[in-house]
Amino acid sequence: MAFFKRKKQKSAREKGGLRTRLRTGSRDASSLSQPSPSSWLKRLKTAFALCLWILIGAGIVLSFGYLNQYIFAEYPQAGRSGPLELINVPDWVEPNWIQAITEAAGGSVFPLNEDSARQVAEKLSVLSWLDQVRVQATPHCLRVYAVYRKPVLRVKIGSERWVYLDRDGVVLDAPLLTGSEVIELRGLPARQIPSPGSLCRSQEVAAALKLLEMFSRMDQKCCPDKPLLREIAAVDVGNWSRGKKSSLPQIVLAVKDGTPIHWGAPYGQAALYLEADEAEKLSVLYTFYTQNGYTLQGKVKYLELRTPISRRPRPK
Repeated sequence: MAFFKRKKQKSAREKGGLRTRLRTGSRDASSLSQPSPSSWLKRLKTAFALCLWILIGAGIVLSFGYLNQYIFAEYPQAGRSGPLELINVPDWVEPNWIQAITEAAGGSVFPLNEDSARQVAEKLSVLSWLDQVRVQATPHCLRVYAVYRKPVLRVKIGSERWVYLDRDGVVLDAPLLTGSEVIELRGLPARQIPSPGSLCRSQEVAAALKLLEMFSRMDQKCCPDKPLLREIAAVDVGNWSRGKKSSLPQIVLAVKDGTPIHWGAPYGQAALYLEADEAEKLSVLYTFYTQNGYTLQGKVKYLELRTPISRRPRPK
């Protein structure tokens, strides 16, 4: 009996110890699952530092953006630079015209801002052979839009200087066109040529331009591939402007080989001088041109257009 009592007591002690260990273990587990105040503080500090650095980085980026805008607003020259870009340049414009535009603009590289565009437009507007000049600033270049006045007549001033006239009669102090054959206007006194950019109101100039316009229309209608105008070297109005005797033709066309074509009175005034009308003159001229292999050169000594067909002598 004593043996069994001791065994029961031992068993009771073991159970008590087990309950003690279980309670201790549960306290340890609960202490591990609940973080201490110091660990929470560390986490808060880390999160705060991370947010602070993010705010600092965003502030730096924004500040650089505002600084860049300020620099562009206050100091436009500090922006990017670029070249000129000429838009819709006609095929007949030659490299020396492009070079003249670059020189007039003041260089080849410009600040890409509105002030620079305005300054370039003002400089190019001075050129008599450019009209409706507009310059646009882009991120890569200054785009130049303009109307290029095409020369249709050239007049010699003095011994060396040449000026051009466009189809409207505006005087153009333009660079020499070497690849295009511009018809010369001869016999016009230099005093009748105004300054470049001005409209020449000479009646001789108006008559020559009207005649070339009629030839251009006939070329498009009758011989667009081989225009008669390419055979003409000059329009001579010397007999008209100098008041020479009335028996001489007022307007004489000079073919490239020197053959004269006696046109006569200005377009629309044939009846005043009892000459063949303009339709008859054009018909005779273009018939002769087409029947002789689309050329006026080397065929006759001269070609008379003033006399009506009913009493016109045969070409000599």
